[in-house]
Amino acid sequence: MLPGKHAYSHVNAMSSAMQAYFVLGSEKHLRAAKNGFDFVRAQSFATGGWGPDESFRAPGSGEIGASLTKTHSSFETPCGSYAHFKITRYLLRATGDSRYGDSMERVLYNCILGAKPIQPDGHGFYYSDYNKDGVKVYHPYKWHCCTGTFAQVVADYGISAYFRDEKGIYVNLFVPSRVKWSRSGTPVTLTQRAEFPHRPATQIEIGVATPSSIPVYIRIPAWSGPKTTIAVNGKTILLRPLYFAFSARSLHLQAYKRRPPHR
Repeated sequence: MLPGKHAYSHVNAMSSAMQAYFVLGSEKHLRAAKNGFDFVRAQSFATGGWGPDESFRAPGSGEIGASLTKTHSSFETPCGSYAHFKITRYLLRATGDSRYGDSMERVLYNCILGAKPIQPDGHGFYYSDYNKDGVKVYHPYKWHCCTGTFAQVVADYGISAYFRDEKGIYVNLFVPSRVKWSRSGTPVTLTQRAEFPHRPATQIEIGVATPSSIPVYIRIPAWSGPKTTIAVNGKTILLRPLYFAFSARSLHLQAYKRRPPHR
């Protein structure tokens, strides 16, 4: 049982289970990671953060809500964000289920991008405090574990933004970025221009040296709603799958609900 256990350690244990699945093909480890993550989501704050006082609470006990009046350590930390990025990246890679991308995105904008910056001497942000005002402060103890994981989760932005496999490339995060790869010996560049969360939109350009068909799969976030629109070369298309895909040349559209992308 996870209630009372150290939250960060056990979310990392779920990532270890995913590594067992990737290496051994062990379905029981995949089930364990998925069930464990569902437990975490069920007791997360609206921001996506979890683990007040660094511990899990019993589901349905009311302890999560009560913690807002009893603790100043809500654990919305770089460590928690780092662990969350890993498990959601692995589950998205294994299942193709966009809800894991949605969860990662929530933690990205509310938790790690909401962290206070590292100070010149290397002192990093630690706990969020939602007890009264909702503030984030530097912990008096300088050299905590978040000093290291802050840098690690920042490096994760890039490897979590895109996935690819033999089918094509998968766009997970809507961030200004550029990714380059080779497809059948042909250099390909994808450039994304986004202003999210200020504007709920993104623009993607595909550059290829020679004409070719390159599927691009894009996560349709839960927050975007049923009126989401997609325009390809100026032509508006309405589509409601978890992801959609278009060919860079033929504009052939594909929709699917589950496809396992690889990093």
